[in-house]
Amino acid sequence: MTFDNGNSKEMITAWRFLILQLLMLWLGGFLFYTAVVVPIGTHELGSALEQARITRHVSHVINMIGLAALPVLFIETLLYRRKRPLFFAMLCLWIIMLATVLAMIWMRSRMLPMVDFDARSFPDRAEFYGWHRVYLWTITVMWGAGVSHALLMLAAWRRSDLRRRLP
Repeated sequence: MTFDNGNSKEMITAWRFLILQLLMLWLGGFLFYTAVVVPIGTHELGSALEQARITRHVSHVINMIGLAALPVLFIETLLYRRKRPLFFAMLCLWIIMLATVLAMIWMRSRMLPMVDFDARSFPDRAEFYGWHRVYLWTITVMWGAGVSHALLMLAAWRRSDLRRRLP
């Protein structure tokens, strides 16, 4: 955050800490869940359907964390509105993150009725997996936009910090 109007280092640090915690919880949570928990859960539980019993709840929570993180990231993005190229890039990435989270919430609500958890079956497996494939690609786009946004933000923080230290 560029607090060039004399705000304290402590305020800057607290704001940045909040942003980093939200990003780690949201994007890191997605990465850890998909890379570690899903494969282990599928193996231990014996099937992707049994893992889906857990994933249906986790996906909702992670999407809600994303919705909570996005307003904070938007405020951070607005701080760079005087730096046109950076602001435009961060805003575009933020819009992609918002659109993908909203799309995932919508797709999740569409996919859940396609699974009969009580009967442990997919009434229309092909339709479910078609939607699931789109959902996974949407997560990939969201995560890539989030990481790109974070990299731009970190670079902006570094430039801001270096500028403040110069006489």
